[in-house]
Amino acid sequence: MANFSGGYILTQKGEELQALAEAGKLTLNLTKMQLGNGSAGSMQDYYKRDGLIFPINNMTITEKEEKTIGEKSFCILHSTLTNNAVEYGYMAYELGIFALDADGKEVLIAVSYDENPSYIASKDDSTEVVMSFEFIMEVSSSEQITLTLPATAEELAALAQQKAIEAAESAREAATSASSAQSSLSAVGNSEKNASMAAANAASDAATASSAASAAAKDAKAAASSAAAALESSTGATTAMNETKKQAQQAAASIAEASAMVDKVEKNSTIVSEQLKQAQALATASAGIQIYEDTDGDLAYRLVLPTTTEEG
Repeated sequence: MANFSGGYILTQKGEELQALAEAGKLTLNLTKMQLGNGSAGSMQDYYKRDGLIFPINNMTITEKEEKTIGEKSFCILHSTLTNNAVEYGYMAYELGIFALDADGKEVLIAVSYDENPSYIASKDDSTEVVMSFEFIMEVSSSEQITLTLPATAEELAALAQQKAIEAAESAREAATSASSAQSSLSAVGNSEKNASMAAANAASDAATASSAASAAAKDAKAAASSAAAALESSTGATTAMNETKKQAQQAAASIAEASAMVDKVEKNSTIVSEQLKQAQALATASAGIQIYEDTDGDLAYRLVLPTTTEEG
């Protein structure tokens, strides 16, 4: 919205008409707003002017609004302009308010000047641009101000354009609302679809987790069986090892016993050999040798002398 409410000046005729309106001698009949791009040194340049410096577009005043700030009363005037009515783009420096004087003549009564103007788009700049304007005037009462309907063909055309703009704006808002509703429905549909997909995915994940748990249980059971078998094998191996150790000990004992027997045989052989030698050395033919086993189990020998018989 282009806002020219930063400041304005009443022209000389504007002051006269406002004074008459405040005195109750007439009603201030406003007829139009007008845009232009004339350049002024200050707003005082408009005081004695009958029109804008370089007027371009006329706009119908479509609404007035009363507003009180503190102890002051203001009348806010509204108007719009579509770019279809703009032949070429320009910078809007000046905005004028026109009213009917006591003789019914249209005169410039107030001007707002903007040193930082807004760009007014032309019909060639865009497909459709609607520009809104407001002008704020200080008054003693908004009842002193009325809006005069257009009288000329040009003004009627401007009013018709304004109504068309309003209708187009309403249609655009309705289309926007319909589009928003459709988007909301689509969003709901997508949300339902996404929820369904999420539920399906969750069920699939649950099934996968169940299968994995079953497989893990089987693996655990197999591992337990393997551990039991390993324990059993280990026990068997320990038993076998102990048996082997026992047999080894028995074998060692047998070897020791056999060794002792060998030693005994060797010892006995030696004794026998020695006894034979001694027996061969005996000179007495009637003498004899007796071989026996002593208390230790060893072979021993002794000389047996013949018995002498004395006669008579």
